[in-house]
Amino acid sequence: MKNPLLILLLLSLTLLTRAQNLQPTETKALMRVEVTDFEANPRPNEIITFHSKNTGREVRKVTGENGTFEILLPEGDTYEIKFRKFLEDSKYSEIAIEDKPGMMRSVLRIKYEYTLDQDEVFALDVHFFTDESRIEAESFPLLNDLAEQMQLKPALVIELAGHTDNVGSDDYNQKLSENRAAAVKKYLTDKGIAPERIQSVGYGESRPVAANDTEPGRAQNRRTEVRIVGN
Repeated sequence: MKNPLLILLLLSLTLLTRAQNLQPTETKALMRVEVTDFEANPRPNEIITFHSKNTGREVRKVTGENGTFEILLPEGDTYEIKFRKFLEDSKYSEIAIEDKPGMMRSVLRIKYEYTLDQDEVFALDVHFFTDESRIEAESFPLLNDLAEQMQLKPALVIELAGHTDNVGSDDYNQKLSENRAAAVKKYLTDKGIAPERIQSVGYGESRPVAANDTEPGRAQNRRTEVRIVGN
């Protein structure tokens, strides 16, 4: 991927004549964010996160059809900007917003490119109850994130793959891996994702990524993966 280019233009009130839903205040700057690729094509349905260096708080926004959104950010702070590549946040750059008198309006232009490659695989850290396909509640936020990504990218088709360690019979592990992948699929379809966009498959113990003779190795082999089938 090319090096990101960040351009922050501070514009006076008279230069921004477009009607705004949000209004700047004495303490918060109004920022119009424009997200494009390197050919200036808008990037709709992209998640951009602003992480405050002062407070640690994060604000997430999703670009509209024209690749833009507006956000109010407290002045006198520095923000780390991240964009979402499927299930991973990538750092883009940082901006500092001065604390000065008056109301500030600004334009932030973000340019980046990425593609989800065919057969690209992402680890999905889903936790299940022991010897069950029942998903533990701590995994719900991660699966909600996956559902959101699929809602924002309606052409995306994935494979959910379940894997186990070698404890137990081959048949038992095969069935357990299938049931766990199916449970994740059901969670996503219950969130409104069309079932034809999700393929679920179990590989049992046939595809280990670590040795099964230690508990840490077996823990690595008990996993769920997402493979990109189409986008």
